Amino acid sequence: MATLVTLADRPDLIEDIFVFAEAVWPRFVWDRDDYVNRSWPRLSTDFAAFQQILLDDDGTIMASGNSIPFVLQSPSIADLPAGFEDVFSQGMYTHDCNGQASALALLSIAISDKYQSRGISQHLVQAMKANPV
Repeated sequence: MATLVTLADRPDLIEDIFVFAEAVWPRFVWDRDDYVNRSWPRLSTDFAAFQQILLDDDGTIMASGNSIPFVLQSPSIADLPAGFEDVFSQGMYTHDCNGQASALALLSIAISDKYQSRGISQHLVQAMKANPV
């Protein structure tokens, strides 16, 4: 039976989740020198409650889901962030300014090859959606 935790629940998994992400994501993702890559480690500290980890029975990381709270000015399509980098930056800015987040952006889901095609992503999406902002 799999167990779903957040990094806030299990801060001892921070190093393991970085190793997992490096193994799952393609190399070119990590080779960019940009704001997102430089700031990504903050998800594990400043936003630990919004980082989901699915563990199998022996504690092996099966999958992870990353999300970030941010301020959504209005529900208008025109006010939505322009893309991944924009919503990521808005989430960091919201946190740094002690803003009150009103929305949650799902940034990524990564699933180990061993556990793919089992519907795991649906469980992670549901867990992230249920996380209060």
